[in-house]
Formats: sequence, structure tokens, C-alpha cells
Amino acid sequence: GKDTVADTTNPTAATRAQQEWLGATYQVNEALAFQAGLYHGNVNHGGGVGNLGVVGTTYNLSKRTTLYATIGAMFNGRNSNFSVETYDLSPLPGHNQQGGYIGMMHYF
Repeated sequence: GKDTVADTTNPTAATRAQQEWLGATYQVNEALAFQAGLYHGNVNHGGGVGNLGVVGTTYNLSKRTTLYATIGAMFNGRNSNFSVETYDLSPLPGHNQQGGYIGMMHYF
């Protein structure tokens, strides 16, 4: 096989990433629910560690329409630059990031 080399997308030549997560939903009533999650990531060869905490809620307006809101904070280790959302720009290594979103889903 080919050896993994360091480059701009993998500066520590990491070969593995380990992830764990724990989440829960509390259904208040038929329409309202709250969610929470904790996520941990670790990349070998000094690639860094990060912890993400999120809370959210959903509210069913009908069987086909739901309102939702989520906020989260990503806490990065010294070498890591994980973003709070996969489409966000990555923060500088060692910096944290917060984010959130709200919206409405309608099933046609």
C-alpha cells in the first residue's frame, strides 16, 4: 500500500479518526419535542480532538409541517479545527465555533 503523507488537507498525515456520540429526545407532547446531543472526535497522529454539544427542538404544526431550531458549540483542542456544521468554514486550529439554524419542513 501507499504511505499516508502530510499535505494541506491532512497536515499530520492522520490515518484514523474515532468518533463517539450520545443523544436523547424528550417528547413533551404530540407536537413538541426537545433534542440534545454530545459528540466527540479524535484524529490520530496529533490531528486533534473536538467536542460538539447541541440542543434543539421541533414543533409539529400538522402531520406534514414541522418547525425546528438547533444551536450548537464546537470546542476544539489545540490542533483541531472542526466546524460546528459540515458546510461551515473551518475555524483556525484551536479555536471554537458556534452556530445555529431555524426552519420549517413541509412534506409534499
